Amino acid sequence: MIFDFCTGTYNVTFQMMKRINIKVGDTAQVYKWLQRGDLNGVEDAQVTWNFHKFLIDENGNWVRHFPSVTVPTDTAITNWITAGSNTVSINKDEKINFEMYPNPSDGLAHLNFGNSANRKIIVFNALGEVMLNETTFNTNYQIQLKTKGIYFVLVNTGGNLSTKKLLIH
Repeated sequence: MIFDFCTGTYNVTFQMMKRINIKVGDTAQVYKWLQRGDLNGVEDAQVTWNFHKFLIDENGNWVRHFPSVTVPTDTAITNWITAGSNTVSINKDEKINFEMYPNPSDGLAHLNFGNSANRKIIVFNALGEVMLNETTFNTNYQIQLKTKGIYFVLVNTGGNLSTKKLLIH
């Protein structure tokens, strides 16, 4: 029933769990890990209602949790998404330094490279779909995205690659 509603109403294509209890004996292992400090290595997190939020880093480490009343666009969540290990590179020696602002954004983000060079800019959504694929020589570039979500902005200068996360709210 939930699957049919989500796929039929919202065209959801990602994998979904079946409906489960999270506070009784048949609790799914992932929820046990999310809620129990002895399993996640950080702290207990009592889930009281739907839409509890958990921050899990790119290495699969439990970082923090927020109760249901916290909106997903709360600055504590969005700042964590866009800060810290925000830049990913294939090799540290190959990282391209560039500014991307504002981040989070309402849909328009600016890239500032500081120098002129031929560079390819590719923007992927969280599903890995290409949303933008452009080549530019300019030192400044604008990205316009209309759909809320987390995006990955890849910059390639012909062998040197860097990727930054961009949050549109």
